Amino acid sequence: MAIFRVFFFLFLVVGSYLPSNASAQHIEQLFDEESTLDLSDSLYFLFETDYQLTISDVSRRRNDFLMHPHDNPNFGFRNNGMWLLTSVANVSNDKHWVFSINFSQLDSVDFYLVQNGKVIKQSHQGKAQKEQRFRVPTFRVELPDSDPVDLYIRIESRSSSLIAPLRIQAEPLHSSYFQMDSLLWGFFYGGLLILAIYNLALFFGVREKSLIAYVGYIAAVILWQFVWGGHTHLLFSQGIPSWLVGHSELIFVIINGMDPLLP
Repeated sequence: MAIFRVFFFLFLVVGSYLPSNASAQHIEQLFDEESTLDLSDSLYFLFETDYQLTISDVSRRRNDFLMHPHDNPNFGFRNNGMWLLTSVANVSNDKHWVFSINFSQLDSVDFYLVQNGKVIKQSHQGKAQKEQRFRVPTFRVELPDSDPVDLYIRIESRSSSLIAPLRIQAEPLHSSYFQMDSLLWGFFYGGLLILAIYNLALFFGVREKSLIAYVGYIAAVILWQFVWGGHTHLLFSQGIPSWLVGHSELIFVIINGMDPLLP
């Protein structure tokens, strides 16, 4: 009897360190429309291997998802895509909510909202797809009742790490956040443009060649941030050209190439 108790105790201890799967998944309650809820610490993940999985495949393999053990949603570089899973239940007075991934360099971001095993809404975004209308992948949904829903997200990127800082906001809060975000980026780009124009005008007065190099460096910084910040999505309404998707790392080459020209 004593031996049985020892083995039972060891079973409980070892079991507590095993990875949790999606069958015991936590459901996030949406009750505060005035705050942003970070979902990065409640993500479950599943890596693709030899072939690309569909939403039907991952729905059947729901119990194969593992809980992400860290708050940092960086899954590293991978040759294949991966799936993320989280569940929410709306117990607030607002039925319109917005999911967003605050990282602009993912090639593909496919959102699937699933309730009772049925896909009720989906969207296909990322640099290599055409449905993205904000600088980062953004998914508007309607959650009218308190029944839990599952959000499956497939992400893939050949030129960057798989980073998925997922959050959810009520629609009015997201609109305010987007307006403030646009205003701050306007100040950023405007300040750099004014600085470039000032140095260009100064060059015509003093004829110092280093000023031209400085103007070129400012232009390179603007180009780098325009691409890295995701604003290219706003420029190409029909989707970012494939050559730019596959060679976005050239912005780092441009920045590094301008450094030796500065005094």
